[in-house]
Amino acid sequence: MLNPETERRICELLDVDTPRRAIARQTGASRFTVDAIAHGNRPATLSRSRTKPTVPDTTATVGKCPTCGRKIELPCRACAAEQFRREHPRPRPLYREPELAVALRQDEQDRYLALQAIRSDDPLPEP
Repeated sequence: MLNPETERRICELLDVDTPRRAIARQTGASRFTVDAIAHGNRPATLSRSRTKPTVPDTTATVGKCPTCGRKIELPCRACAAEQFRREHPRPRPLYREPELAVALRQDEQDRYLALQAIRSDDPLPEP
């Protein structure tokens, strides 16, 4: 345990921008202890008084979404994202895949046409 006088001396040396290794040598404290005091991570009351960043108070309302039933922070972002996707669908591609220049058996041709219809959202062509 570091005595308060040594800790006070470390704080004074840190305030005048003395290198941390030199402080450790002069005071007999470890470099890790000097770093902890410099960063304000030391639990002692004499730790260097640096202002730590404050975390904003995020007391969001947690509840059950009336639309999807998920337990989330309100408003439900998942429902908002789904609604955005419905209102703004992705544009269809401007090109069409070239026709396959291979002779296929009838069952393979049917499967190929069904797959193309699924990809393009077009109805199946009449055979």
